[in-house]
Amino acid sequence: MDTQGAEVRIFRKGQKTLERTQVLITEYWPHGLKHLGCDAQEFWKLLEKHFASGAVIAAGGQELVGEIKPLSFSELKTQLLSELDYSPHSEYDIILYK
Repeated sequence: MDTQGAEVRIFRKGQKTLERTQVLITEYWPHGLKHLGCDAQEFWKLLEKHFASGAVIAAGGQELVGEIKPLSFSELKTQLLSELDYSPHSEYDIILYK
């Protein structure tokens, strides 16, 4: 899912759908979230009860090469929040698993 920063708005309204979702591929773009009045913390909070693990599959518009190594949801969240950057080019595609 890539909605140019509107992911939080969609996740707010889509909690029942997220309950049934086994795998989610979505963009995590702090700049876009902030531009639409949302924040990175809420992005993660809305997803944490639905997914147990995940991984970054692309960063800065470049697909990652090699084996994708899933982290626990908490580890992934901590890693990406620790690298929080609101510049327009700081974007990630992530995959999340139940």
